[in-house]
Amino acid sequence: MYNIQVQTAALCMVLVVLFFSVIQKNLMLRGRKIFYLLIATTVVTLILDIASVIAISESRRLGEWLVILVCKAYIVALVAGSFVGLIYSAEEYFLGHVKRHTRVFYIVTFAIAVAGIVVLPIHYVQKGRIVYTYGPACLVTYVFAIFYIISTISTCFVYSERISAKRRKAILVWQGIWIYFAIVQFVRQDLLLVSLAMALGVVILYSELENSEAFIDRSTGVFSSHALMEYMQDLFEQGIFFSSMDIFMQYRSHGLDLATERQIHLAMVRMLKRYQPALIFRGSSSSFTMIFLSREEQNCAFEEIRQEFNDMISLPDGREIPMKLNYIIYPDSTLASSADDAFEFRNYFMSELDKKDVIVVDKIAVSRVREYQDIREMITYALDHDRLEIYYQPIYNIADQSFTSAEALVRIRDRNGRLVPPTLFIPIAEENGMILRIGEYVYRSVCQCIRDQKPQRYGLHYIEVNLSVAQCEQEDLADQFHRIALDYDIDPKMINLEITETAGSSATKTLLANMRKLKSLGFTFSLDDFGTGRSNLDYISEMPASIVKFDRSFTLGYFYNEKTRFLMNGVIKMIRDMGLSIVSEGVETREQYDTMTGLGVNYIQGYFFSRPIPEREFLAFIKKYSETPWIVEPEEK
Repeated sequence: MYNIQVQTAALCMVLVVLFFSVIQKNLMLRGRKIFYLLIATTVVTLILDIASVIAISESRRLGEWLVILVCKAYIVALVAGSFVGLIYSAEEYFLGHVKRHTRVFYIVTFAIAVAGIVVLPIHYVQKGRIVYTYGPACLVTYVFAIFYIISTISTCFVYSERISAKRRKAILVWQGIWIYFAIVQFVRQDLLLVSLAMALGVVILYSELENSEAFIDRSTGVFSSHALMEYMQDLFEQGIFFSSMDIFMQYRSHGLDLATERQIHLAMVRMLKRYQPALIFRGSSSSFTMIFLSREEQNCAFEEIRQEFNDMISLPDGREIPMKLNYIIYPDSTLASSADDAFEFRNYFMSELDKKDVIVVDKIAVSRVREYQDIREMITYALDHDRLEIYYQPIYNIADQSFTSAEALVRIRDRNGRLVPPTLFIPIAEENGMILRIGEYVYRSVCQCIRDQKPQRYGLHYIEVNLSVAQCEQEDLADQFHRIALDYDIDPKMINLEITETAGSSATKTLLANMRKLKSLGFTFSLDDFGTGRSNLDYISEMPASIVKFDRSFTLGYFYNEKTRFLMNGVIKMIRDMGLSIVSEGVETREQYDTMTGLGVNYIQGYFFSRPIPEREFLAFIKKYSETPWIVEPEEK
């Protein structure tokens, strides 16, 4: 009886994997194609392994030349299996990223291995059930198979940051099994296990990496968002042009149950499937993405969907659900460089869907995203390389006729040394969370300035530090600020924290708890941007602040808007009656100064006295006017 039981079982295993792999819905990514090549190589290797065992056992009847031919074909297949394993393990880099000479090197080594096996002699032995081959051709096989296995393992570590942990683990387990079985077969020649190692590798790779079920959205039966990312990246790496369309569903009915939502999704899928040959992906709980390999197909599908859909979707049970569709269209994939790039475009423009039904991501739109990305990168670089600078704008105390406070303002200096205005980078920093690092940097810088420069000796009572919305949402804000003040050994009374209405309304409960704790420690508060919101009166009464700051737009509005003039007259009286002080921002002229002073504000901030200036200039400024006060004399009439 032939010693082929293990190989036969292994062949059955691989054929079962092939069967389920073929019948599954899949995207035929480049890696998937290489996986099929690996299956084919494994099947051929197992068949040749079985054939070689039979040929050696029947060598007297078949003739030596045929036995040697079959045996050499088998060991060539073994080397091919290890070579294809290397390509599969590093397909993204072997076929895309590595230099051309590296690819040529491995191809040449494979050609040398095949040539060596073909040219060099091979011998075979049969002792009952024990059959095996040996000789120079077999030695070449071992050398090159081990070389490819080591290269595969090395690739997993060299590219560890780019290869997912799951993929790396599956490949290393497979290669480990291969090495272990090779050692066992070398010691026990009656156990023919090397081919089984290839078969087990196919099973492991299929179950862990190539099972298409992981790419299918179980609720709708279309491809998942993970599949979308993989498919788009595959198209980018192969340089295949495509267009895409994201479709977002907005229900006009509230309180839909999960079963109804699933029916809506299925009805949407049925509608989208009419537009072949587009591939459909589930983007999120309420969106789908269609990928087209032709811009014309995408344009036609978009027009037909818009004509067919009439703000209502019909369900199988006869119900009609009112719904609105929004679209983000990417007509040209060459505008992005990768799947991550394309997804960033999508995320950027999703925030604009409440204003527009259709957004086309063209060159102009992409330039906006690029500018956003550049600013975000600039912020990161500035934070990592200490390129933030703190400017101070003096605030004039009308009663004392001196500069008794200042506002700390952050600036960024770009790589070319130019100052970037905060209106460009603050909104982006707030959006992506970097505002927390910026806020802490500003606060620490102010604390250091107070400790090292002691501006209070020039009559400064406090410095104002802006708090962002994100900072106000931190439950440990009070503890953080108190700890930093202790680190720099400064009196908390030297810090006045500015709270905007937006910050106050988004985290009122958390913010109020922090404010109460900070106030008990000696910190004071200002309510910033008064006049820009709609609920200022409520939040003035709720917040334990001592100062209200009129926004620049509110200050200037007094001079050209009659309604603003009447409103300011009443608000000033109300705030003063509450025992709060008022800062008027944006004062630039003598007329504005006189008017605000006459209305009863307490402090003036603006270019009339000084623009924001660097720390050294600021210290010189307040020192100068502490020695020679800046007294604004009444103008002669």
